[in-house]
Amino acid sequence: MSLASEITKLETELQSCRVEADALGKKNAVLEFENDSLKQQLAKANADRDALIRRSEAIKSLLDQCGATLMHGLKQYAAAEREVERREEASGEIEGGMAAIVARRNGGAIYTDGQQTEH
Repeated sequence: MSLASEITKLETELQSCRVEADALGKKNAVLEFENDSLKQQLAKANADRDALIRRSEAIKSLLDQCGATLMHGLKQYAAAEREVERREEASGEIEGGMAAIVARRNGGAIYTDGQQTEH
C-alpha cells in the first residue's frame, strides 16, 4: 500500500469515527434526557406515595378514634341498660310489696283491674 492510500484509508476511518462519535453523542443526550425524565417521574411517584402514606395514617387515626368512641358509647349503653333492669327489678319488688300490703288491707283479695267487687 502506498502512503497516499494509507492516508486516505485513515482519513476515511477518522471520518467514520467522527460520525459514530456524533451519533453516540446524540444517543447519549437522548439517554440523559430520558434518565432526567425518569428521575422526575420517580420523585413525583415518591411524593405521591408519601402523601398517600400520610393520608392513610390520618384515616387510620380517625378510625381508631371512631372505634374508641363507639366502644365508649357501647359501654355507656350497657351501663344504662343495667340501670334500667335494676330499676325494673326494684319497681317489681316495690309493686309486689305494695300488692301484699293492699291484699292484707282488703282481706287477702288482690284486685288487678282497678275495680273491686263483693264476693
